Amino acid sequence: PGKGPVTGLTITKDYITLVGLTDDRRNVVLADNRGNQQGAGPLGATNNGFSMVVKANGFTAMNLTILNFCNVDYDYPGNPAKSLKKRSDVITQAVALQSQGDKHVYSHVAVVSRLDSWFLATTRAYLTHVYVEGTEDFIGGGEVSVWEDSEIRTYWPKGILFTRGAVFVRTVFKALQGMEFYKVIGEPVELQ
Repeated sequence: PGKGPVTGLTITKDYITLVGLTDDRRNVVLADNRGNQQGAGPLGATNNGFSMVVKANGFTAMNLTILNFCNVDYDYPGNPAKSLKKRSDVITQAVALQSQGDKHVYSHVAVVSRLDSWFLATTRAYLTHVYVEGTEDFIGGGEVSVWEDSEIRTYWPKGILFTRGAVFVRTVFKALQGMEFYKVIGEPVELQ
C-alpha cells in the first residue's frame, strides 16, 4: 500500500503491458487498501481510494488481479499467510482500477473491490476472461467495450453496474437478488 492520499500505482506511458507470469490470475495480485475518507492516518484517502490508475493508450493487463481490499477480504491461493484482510466493514468508495485512454485490453484479469470497483472510462476496450466483483457503480463509464467469456458478480441484494456502451458475449452475471445496468432515469435506448 502507498502512503497518504495519492494513488497506489499510476501508469501514464502509452503501450505498457502488465503480465502475471502464471496461468492463474489469482497468483499475481496488485493490491492496496484505500478508502474514500475512511480510516485515520496514512491509509485514509481523500479521493475515491484509487489502488491503480491508468491514463494511457494501448494499455494491456494479463493474468493478474487488481484489488482494493479496503472493504473485502482476499484469500490468496496456496498460501494463507499472504491472504489480505479488509480494513473495515463500512462500504465506501474504494476503487481498484481507473482506466482512461484508448485501445485497452484485459485478458484473464480480476478486478475486485466493493463500491466503485472499476472506473472503465476508456474510449475502446476489449475484455476477455475477466472477473469483476463489486456492489454499486462497480463498472462505470466507457464509450465502447466488448466483454467476452467473463463473469460479473455482485454481493449486494441488488448490485448496480452503471455501465454503458458495452457488448457482452458469453458473459455470466451473478447477483443475490438482481442487478441493474444503469441507475440514471431517462429515455429508454432502442436496440437496433
